[in-house]
Amino acid sequence: MRIIPYLIFISSLSCNVAEIAGVAETALNEKTFQARGNDLGFTHNGAFRFTKITSGSIINNTITVQNYSDTDIEILNGTISGAEIDFDGATAFPGTGGTCSPNLILTPNQSCTIDVEFTPTSVNYYSGSLSIEYMKDGEIRNKTTEIKGESVARILTAATNPVTFTSFTAPGNVTQTANINFSGSGTATLGSESLPTKYSFVGGTYPGTGGNCGNPITANCLLDFNFSTSSAGTFNQRYTLQYDNGLYTDTLSIDLNGTGLTVANLQASPGSHNYGGVATGSTHDQIFTITNNGQTNATTISGAGLAAPFSFSGGSYPGTSGTCGASLVAGGSCNIEITYAPVSPNSNTDTAQLNYNDGIGANTLNISLSGVANTPALIFISSSDPHNYGTTTVTTTVTFTLSNIGSFQASSLTGFLSTGARYGFTGGSFPGTGGTCGTTLAAGANCTINVDYIAGATGTHNDTINIQYNDGFSTQTSTRTVTGTTP
Repeated sequence: MRIIPYLIFISSLSCNVAEIAGVAETALNEKTFQARGNDLGFTHNGAFRFTKITSGSIINNTITVQNYSDTDIEILNGTISGAEIDFDGATAFPGTGGTCSPNLILTPNQSCTIDVEFTPTSVNYYSGSLSIEYMKDGEIRNKTTEIKGESVARILTAATNPVTFTSFTAPGNVTQTANINFSGSGTATLGSESLPTKYSFVGGTYPGTGGNCGNPITANCLLDFNFSTSSAGTFNQRYTLQYDNGLYTDTLSIDLNGTGLTVANLQASPGSHNYGGVATGSTHDQIFTITNNGQTNATTISGAGLAAPFSFSGGSYPGTSGTCGASLVAGGSCNIEITYAPVSPNSNTDTAQLNYNDGIGANTLNISLSGVANTPALIFISSSDPHNYGTTTVTTTVTFTLSNIGSFQASSLTGFLSTGARYGFTGGSFPGTGGTCGTTLAAGANCTINVDYIAGATGTHNDTINIQYNDGFSTQTSTRTVTGTTP
């Protein structure tokens, strides 16, 4: 075996044995790791350490070895040295449940396990070693790892760790007890403690109003914590308490997890709405999506603030097609429906209000509304009624002017003759060849239509021109009677 020397220079009297041991163990870790490249190796680095236990207890652990080489390795045997450390169940290698049985062949990268146990009978530090005898490339070899354990008189642990506090809407506070388990014997005399920011003992001092832990601690007990925050966020921190475990000063660590939530925050989409210009007598509905962007449920939601010509559709919150109720969960959405139904010309504004409790107190969502109510469109057809084409033996064309004398645009504009027997639009269709009317006519605007009287059989012939349009509220028809005579 090749020996690699390590020179340790002691530069001052402050250097101690523990520091020297640390350097040596680091070197062992590096050497162990390097050895894995082409041989049998342990999957842990450095010494294998049992979990700390109390004197008189038993703990079982599993050590794993692996073939890090590119050839087969045969496990031959294993031995353990050291007080209070043995194969699990005090049986032969590889211990109860271990899989590294003698004559086992480990192919490259394959692993097996050895079960070991630690049975300390007194408070102390313990050490030993595990040696594995194996064959590789026809040569018998050994691989050894140091095994260490600690036996203490007593251990303090948190029964539940982390301790999670019930979330609340910030600012605020909440309390939570932590169960402390005492195992072992004697008394755990306490040392210094550290309480993190935003956490305290209920009532201000250890162990808290609802706590019963003393100093020293001699049995299971309770600590009573308070979590308080003025701002939203998650605050995961740690409380530490030093105590005497009979071997050294130990530390009880308890993770404290608390969350302050943002208040409920209702927002509307759209945040405001202009219904635009509409005709008096018409009804226009708008859906608003309400979303709770906070982390707290909104409660006691109600609608308010609307007066005619605005209202929740159907007359009450949340409107006929609305889905909102009295509460809205954090991150949830629902709809309200608001109607604009003007009955007289005017410019209207209003504010819809959703009142709610945001988790801390009363709050209000405001939605601005506006709209302009106009007199409905009204189409007037020029010329006298009836319009007389006179007496003629040939087809005669007359141009009529259509005027929108209302305050709202006419839409879906079209025209037809009641009978169409002797009259028709020039060229066969509205507005007649040369006519300027389209499908809409703005308030105050004019356009023209051309209508023919087709002379034929002798006599006087009558018909009616019909101009049909939507006045912004409903479908309307303006008419003009026409008459003509063929001699």
